[in-house]
Amino acid sequence: MSLYKVELFTVYGYDGVKTSSDRVNVLLGRVVTALFKLIHAVRSSRFLSSGIFHASV
Repeated sequence: MSLYKVELFTVYGYDGVKTSSDRVNVLLGRVVTALFKLIHAVRSSRFLSSGIFHASV
């Protein structure tokens, strides 16, 4: 589990996720975390580290 997810569950708590908006926020947090991991993996890969896509990422 990433630090961001741990912070999300610390804020909301498993019992605190009662309303649909809280569920959406937790889900969005997971999606954002996954996107950041994906972007980081792409940027740190050898294929993109040549600088071709650094301006677009």
